[in-house]
Amino acid sequence: FMRMSVPPDGLAKMHKMHELLKAEGNLCNILEDTSETAIDKVWTPSCWHIFPQMPARNKESAHAVRRWQVLPKGANGASLLNRFGAAAVNTKGCKGWGDRSIGQDCCSISILPSGWSVFCLFDGHGDSGHWPAQRAARTLPYFLQASSSCSTMLKQGKIKAAVLHAFEKVQMDLVKQSLQEDIPLQVCGCTAVCVLQHPDYDKVWVANCGDSKAVMLVPGEPGVVAETTDHKPSLDSERERVERLGLELQTTIHEDGFVEERLFVAGEDFPGLCMTRSLGDLCVKQHGITAEPEIVTWKIRETESYMLVASDGVWDFLSCDEVSDIVLRCLANGTLEEATLKLLAAAKEKWGEYDEWYCDDITLILIPLHKHRQLAGVPDAAWKLEEGCCAAGVRKAGCELM
Repeated sequence: FMRMSVPPDGLAKMHKMHELLKAEGNLCNILEDTSETAIDKVWTPSCWHIFPQMPARNKESAHAVRRWQVLPKGANGASLLNRFGAAAVNTKGCKGWGDRSIGQDCCSISILPSGWSVFCLFDGHGDSGHWPAQRAARTLPYFLQASSSCSTMLKQGKIKAAVLHAFEKVQMDLVKQSLQEDIPLQVCGCTAVCVLQHPDYDKVWVANCGDSKAVMLVPGEPGVVAETTDHKPSLDSERERVERLGLELQTTIHEDGFVEERLFVAGEDFPGLCMTRSLGDLCVKQHGITAEPEIVTWKIRETESYMLVASDGVWDFLSCDEVSDIVLRCLANGTLEEATLKLLAAAKEKWGEYDEWYCDDITLILIPLHKHRQLAGVPDAAWKLEEGCCAAGVRKAGCELM
């Protein structure tokens, strides 16, 4: 869970790989325009997109809670989330005393014109790990909407194929954009979880790449009723794939009993990844660290049920059963927002017991599946409610709410 530390000679090799990739030119042919203007323009009042506001000058205070941005502009993110029937929080952790580094978690919540709800969460790693997480949070829902192939497959009911194709496009875009912005994507990347739901279906699609996690919770049932699989070297099938393709596993047992497993290119001292799948991380793509997600479908219960998506800042010290108990106990008499904040506080408390000066970034998305199904097909209604209050007057005055 600690931030990766690449030794100087390994870092030099990474920069050489990056320079060679730049010299080869743009090898990623993406049909869609992925400029910031194009990504922003696709979101209209009939389809909206909520994502965190990034800190200025790439500096962020420890334990900062990010505010929400909304596209199209004009609505308050927290209020729109509440009206939509979901809750989310994106927070930076603490990497030591006086830490001002930028948090590496990111997420987004989007409604497509076709009625699909898309919930995305990304956890970055590496010195520039915030960049792929931020970029993917914007581009994954964008491709599901703006790509004619992805949108066509969604309309045809080929959901898995659409999601796989969207992930491929996200990876290609990260490579293309990293060259333009001179981001060392060789040695940084992010995990990904993407949940898709539509009111016409009685199930949800959950795509997972890495060690962030999604779980389904049902009041009255013990623990979780469904959870994604973490892509770590501790999973035999994952470890065997990457070892066969040239990675080696190094295991460290710490004094407190914690077992740390990291993957390195055989004979090298980089990159030291803790997961076997990720977006980015170009130096190990030929060694089996694939950007392809594992996609599962979960049937929605007729009774009350919830979907929780969280980064590993939650799961490192809390079991699924503990998380389920915290969330469902709070939801028995509280709100979705209260439940997310309760879980956030519990996770931070566990980190504090482990290390006074270190806490991982923590991001949560909580969705009530039974209620959300009723709201998913009417994004206009939630937007018009927002426009009907203070946002409309502010916009007339030439200002915008963030």
